[in-house]
Amino acid sequence: MPYIKKINSFAELLSKNSRRLVALYNGFYWDMDTKSIVDDGFCLGSPPVLTREERRMIQREAKKAVKKTRKKEAEHWILLKSALEEDIPVSEEGASVPEQDRSKAEEKKRVRDERIKGILDEIGPNSILRFFRWVIREISEEMSTDPELRSKYLTSEEAFLRDRKISLSDVFQFLMTMEGDSMNQEVYDYFKMSPDHPSTPAMIERRNLVKPEGVEYFMKRLTDVCQTICDCLPKDTDSNKLLSKFHGILSCDGSSINVFHNPDNKDTYVPGQDGKKGFNQYHLNAIRDFITGLYVRCILQGVNRINETGAAVEMIRKLNLTGPTLFTGDRGYGSLNLIETIRRKENLDCLIRVKEDWINETRNLPLSEVDTEITIHVVTTQRKCDKERFKNGTAKYMSGESKFGKYKKSKTWDYESEVDVTFRVVRFQLDGGAWETLVTTLSKEEYSIDDLKTLYFARWQNIENAFRVLKWDNHLAQMHSKKDSFSQQEIFARIAMHNLVSCVICIANSLEPVIREINRRKGTAINFKEEKEAKHPTIINRRFATHLICDFLRNPDAINFDVIEMMLRHKTPVRKGRSFKRDMRSIGFISFLYR
Repeated sequence: MPYIKKINSFAELLSKNSRRLVALYNGFYWDMDTKSIVDDGFCLGSPPVLTREERRMIQREAKKAVKKTRKKEAEHWILLKSALEEDIPVSEEGASVPEQDRSKAEEKKRVRDERIKGILDEIGPNSILRFFRWVIREISEEMSTDPELRSKYLTSEEAFLRDRKISLSDVFQFLMTMEGDSMNQEVYDYFKMSPDHPSTPAMIERRNLVKPEGVEYFMKRLTDVCQTICDCLPKDTDSNKLLSKFHGILSCDGSSINVFHNPDNKDTYVPGQDGKKGFNQYHLNAIRDFITGLYVRCILQGVNRINETGAAVEMIRKLNLTGPTLFTGDRGYGSLNLIETIRRKENLDCLIRVKEDWINETRNLPLSEVDTEITIHVVTTQRKCDKERFKNGTAKYMSGESKFGKYKKSKTWDYESEVDVTFRVVRFQLDGGAWETLVTTLSKEEYSIDDLKTLYFARWQNIENAFRVLKWDNHLAQMHSKKDSFSQQEIFARIAMHNLVSCVICIANSLEPVIREINRRKGTAINFKEEKEAKHPTIINRRFATHLICDFLRNPDAINFDVIEMMLRHKTPVRKGRSFKRDMRSIGFISFLYR
């Protein structure tokens, strides 16, 4: 049986003839003929027998080669980090930007994206994953050394100042890579390559030093890096003329997350009925990009404090949009205040599904195919003349800011009075006979009713399936603590892991033609099945990709293969037109006894 081992490099084979090579770690080989370290070949044939002195010499040379390669990688990482942090001016909400300044910003972004793509092409796939580990360490180091960040996100002024077995980056990576096992098993899996790995109480003690807001801040920083990388890569939607019109297609929705039973938490506790035991839940409001697969913004609320439209408005105001973007939402997001927020946000349009009787103007529309434009005049005062307008239907009252600066619980409007809110209403019949009503700010001349159907269907593929992936592929449904602060830590950490996997998948899809061509030139047995030969289109198996990346984050030196190439070899077919009955069973908190 021939001894064959692939290297961890994109370098092409310089020669295909049989050479006496000894496979080392990290993708390096020892050439017995030239007495040197190589990383551009395969070990063909049986491995030669080495003396003790030869083995020691090989180990010394291999360590030198690894150190040299790591130094080169570090230089690439610094260049990539500086390019990612390069400031691209983004217009504020409602602000008008001169055409000259806008063209300069677009040109600056184009040059920045080309720099990032060039750096990504130079470094290998495992180097990309090591870059993300380096980014995690950089963010952790900044949080542990900056006095302002320490006081804001850590519970103690002396936390993570001294070198210990468990650093702040270890805490973040541990939270990201946790699966569905017990805490003892999770700690062992993370530190299993160390003979004296820390104990479970030691890890819990280190987690106590980090506030949930600290993990949320880490998640946002890592998401910004992932989003900047994904923006400069070719998109899967480039072949679709309709979807390629948008720089991003955002879907907003919420999902409940079960946590440990705690009747003392009034925000999350729901009392049981008919003598049944109550339960605790958090409600995750999230905006996810259909094109990149990233959760760009999220807000966590107690199940008793749910305000989905208010959370959506808050998240939209924090978005940094660099191109035309579409916001999609279901019937829970039919709000004039939300629509006005989107209208005032530059580069943002909306497509929201509403009920037939959402407001009087939609209730009075006929139950047939409709495509019309409606203008609502919003008033926040209740003067005598205003009440006359309310009666004859020329104005609509919404509760705005208090005249005396007091807090109003019933506030439903964030802007000034006397505002015209104009939007397009589309009504059509589905194949099953039901009628759907959509509200949008997209123009009738550019987007037909069929186009709106296609765009709204992308929402279901985006956010509804994404929550299932987040809960089961990223094990968000399996919490590891009774404490509310620890539960919040795990929620934000799993979102960070989801975004990291999405970014790596985007990179893998962009590098697939390069890897395919390199393997073709090498003439190796590691080939990919062409899309045209497959019966169905294929995508990367996300669950398997998550497992691979978790293993790499735990111990990269134990991985002796290309993670991205392994992801591309394990694709799953997408059978279009399939539908299954939705399982509406409620799944409670998974007890610690069954881990």
